Amino acid sequence: MPDPAPHEDDLPRLRADRDALRAERDIYQEELGRLRSSFAVELQSRLEASGRDVRTEVETQVNALANRWKWLLALVTAAAGLGGFASIPGWIDGKVTKAVDNKVSTEVAEELNERQRQVDDAMERAKTKLEVTLSTTQEGVASLRKEVENAASAFREESADAVGDFREKAAMALKDVDAHASKTKEEITERGRLAIVEDDAGGTKVVLATKEKVTWFGDVPANVVAIGGSEFKQFASESEDKGVRMGRFSVQFQRALRSSQSDTTADSSISWREAFEWTARQMAKTDFKQSPVLEGARANETAFFLKAKRTGKTGVLRAVLVGCSNFTNSNMPELPGPANDALGLKKLLEEGEKAHLLAKASLIPPKVLVNENATSAQMLAAITTVIADAKAEDLVLFFFSGHIAQVPTEQTKQLIAYDTKDTSGDKSMRADEIVKGFGKCAATVVVIIDG
Repeated sequence: MPDPAPHEDDLPRLRADRDALRAERDIYQEELGRLRSSFAVELQSRLEASGRDVRTEVETQVNALANRWKWLLALVTAAAGLGGFASIPGWIDGKVTKAVDNKVSTEVAEELNERQRQVDDAMERAKTKLEVTLSTTQEGVASLRKEVENAASAFREESADAVGDFREKAAMALKDVDAHASKTKEEITERGRLAIVEDDAGGTKVVLATKEKVTWFGDVPANVVAIGGSEFKQFASESEDKGVRMGRFSVQFQRALRSSQSDTTADSSISWREAFEWTARQMAKTDFKQSPVLEGARANETAFFLKAKRTGKTGVLRAVLVGCSNFTNSNMPELPGPANDALGLKKLLEEGEKAHLLAKASLIPPKVLVNENATSAQMLAAITTVIADAKAEDLVLFFFSGHIAQVPTEQTKQLIAYDTKDTSGDKSMRADEIVKGFGKCAATVVVIIDG
């Protein structure tokens, strides 16, 4: 059976083996070159030394023999009186020299031949070893290439299978999402909360349910955005935020004004509608039936920036913040949250002013009316003053948190002040009348009532 295709995780090891083989081949080639150079130097040195030793030995032996002949010839010459024999010693010297040269040449030639044979043998062995190494390296590279190709093929097959599985799972997940969205849409519409519908551009947006009239602001003027923490037939509730009691709507809405999750248009700013829609979605996840409402043509105007924006802004923000937690009317139970709601919004606005995050150039110190200061007279006076002072480029924010009461026979609610005695529909404190009064203001007005 062929070896199984290597896994993708084996590729680094295979590449490392290939590089090691290449490195070993380079080492053999370098060692062969070094051997050649070293051997040539050593051979030359040994040949010169051998030549000197042979010449010295031969000269010693021949000179000894020549000396004996010279001595004998000298005796013969002297005894016979033969002067012609006087040149014989020189002839002997010539013969001796020639004999020495012949013997040295012969032995040097033999030594050279022996050394050359050794060099040839060494070269042949090195060549054979190099060929074996190269052959092994080529086989290793070929094997590595084959393993890499097998691994790549296996990886492509696995990837194709994985993509197919992912597409199948994604299609199933989308079907589940569509089914859940359809069911959620039906549930939300049935409960009279927010409905998710398709707009003309093919996207989705959140609008108020149209099954029944759920708002209670009357006819909202063109310059006013009216936001309520609950529908007409509902009342608000409280929750805890970091150990502090606050209105359930106020907690979520104040978070929405500073959360990037509210920025559905991805323009680094939060409009009043974006903050409202995010809040409505969060409240729809709870079991408590409280659905916020919104009306107003200017709801898409910016409330907060997510990043500092120091230039290009005009006008000022004028805020009246009311939070009434206790009352002179003994029939009105105390509420821990409203005062905290108003003070929390004041802190949010001041932090936004300091960080240059407000939609307006600056913040006029807010008019804050809490508990015993939240009387009917003081609220109406603050509203009258802010309407008179506001310019067209300004933004007016009126916030109320506390008890509100349904007005008998009419689709509106009455704001309960600290000193309210009659809860049957004081016209000056009715939500529809307050919203209508802000229609006289030159600026854009945002009215938020959590009660």
